[in-house]
Amino acid sequence: MSASGALAQVSTVSVDSRCCGSSGLCSKQQQHFLKVSKEWNFMSFGSEMGGYLTTSDEFRADLIIDDQETIPIDFNSFQLTYKKGESFFIHLGLVNDSGQKNELTLSGTVLASGMTYPISPVFKGVAARFALANYTQSLPADYSGMFNVESVNTSEYGVTTVTGSFSIYFQDAGKDLEVRCQTLKVST
Repeated sequence: MSASGALAQVSTVSVDSRCCGSSGLCSKQQQHFLKVSKEWNFMSFGSEMGGYLTTSDEFRADLIIDDQETIPIDFNSFQLTYKKGESFFIHLGLVNDSGQKNELTLSGTVLASGMTYPISPVFKGVAARFALANYTQSLPADYSGMFNVESVNTSEYGVTTVTGSFSIYFQDAGKDLEVRCQTLKVST
């Protein structure tokens, strides 16, 4: 069955009966595709299905101020750009932000499963940007932290998913701040 022969939205699958032959029975490969189709939410299809699969991105993090106040960070926009062995760019933010500066970006060159990378503007590893309206407008020049990469996986459809956690430490207006991310899961 070709990708252009199916359309689906929110786990609903439509199958072109021409794909299953005159008997109306699908091959094992076609049945596998239908099973996968029901488990994933498809956005739309063109001639190449791989670039259009959606996944369930996750982000759970807090801004911790002077080890006393915890502010949840509720980003709902996720972007991952990944070129194996060359570069990665993770951008998190808010949809319909109304001009507020609310974002977090992690970028670097190498990304591998089971590795921990320093987050710093000085050491080679991962660079970061962060702003959260009403709390901080940007990271200062001397932030530090660690990015623990649990996994980097690419599916048979070409979708890369990065999972992990991180912490970024910095000072702003005389206060010690930490961005503590317990869960990060973002896909291309």
